[in-house]
Amino acid sequence: MNRTKRQAVWSDTCAADGDLLVATSFDHPGYGPAVAPAAALVAAALRAEGHDARAVPAGPTGHGTSRSWHGFAYLDPRLGTVGLAVGARADDPDGQRVAARCTATWERTVATRRILLPGLGVPVPRGSEPAGLRRSRSTVRAFLRRGDAVLVIGPATTAFDHLDGAENRHRLYTVPGPAITAELERLDPDRVSFVFSPEVVVEDATRTLRVLRARFPALRGQHPDEWPYRSADRLDTLVALCSAADEVWSLSPSGRPGRLLGTAVERTASRLRVLTDPTDVRPDWLTLDTRTIALVPGPAARTGEAVHRLITLLGGLGPLSVVQRQMHSTVLSFAGAEAPANAPDRVRNS
Repeated sequence: MNRTKRQAVWSDTCAADGDLLVATSFDHPGYGPAVAPAAALVAAALRAEGHDARAVPAGPTGHGTSRSWHGFAYLDPRLGTVGLAVGARADDPDGQRVAARCTATWERTVATRRILLPGLGVPVPRGSEPAGLRRSRSTVRAFLRRGDAVLVIGPATTAFDHLDGAENRHRLYTVPGPAITAELERLDPDRVSFVFSPEVVVEDATRTLRVLRARFPALRGQHPDEWPYRSADRLDTLVALCSAADEVWSLSPSGRPGRLLGTAVERTASRLRVLTDPTDVRPDWLTLDTRTIALVPGPAARTGEAVHRLITLLGGLGPLSVVQRQMHSTVLSFAGAEAPANAPDRVRNS
């Protein structure tokens, strides 16, 4: 790619208005037609500096304003001729200097890079819920019917808010960590059960569970087959991505990276940048040492579209390889470990 990169300065007329124009497509003097996927990103960076800049298609129109263009192009093995061009009015020497500087700055970011994306986990059909969550709710109902207080280990959750029997909900207690509160101390130690919050990281929950078992020796709880591994898998995935990346980018409209990503970044001592929009990227982020970027979408429903847009923008700054990684735990069933079909319920549910 670097060996094919060619700089150029040329003039033509363009009907579009604006002090500075960033071409979404243009005719390079040496290569001919070129696409510029990063145009919107470059225009946004210019506007952030206080310039009047727009991303528009470029090319001679035979009428309009005479402009001088500063640009470059290279040959991408997948996209063909790719480049960037910034144009200023021919009678605006200050604008031409800005265009030349801008083009040179972004040209220095061009490199072959990898984008690492976390997998989305096991898909759940629209309108349904994970089977593990259904089993957890059934277990909670069974514990409440027995008259037990139910300790929900992990982050606060709404997963059990709509159980049948509203009179029983006061016997659900959130236990976010291993501390034994005064409220828990007052419980009947012989009538306490536990379940894991669907959002908990299992390895964190087991540490809390050890403390609870020491305090409540008669504690009953879910069979480990029902333990939720989604958050643990997500965290393991994020740790793997952070460990492999030169930088970690969180694309989150809220500006918050999320609890699990924050944990992964802390564990790996990674550099984290938080974007609220794909056009937040600045050229100093894309040094030649930044060759692998872990791109982690936020929880917003439309974040997937924003991730696609950001990857498209970065595709205008050098060839990209986009890789999705995912850790996934599977609970296996062994026939020899199951209770006989005629076993009493008290054996199966103990």
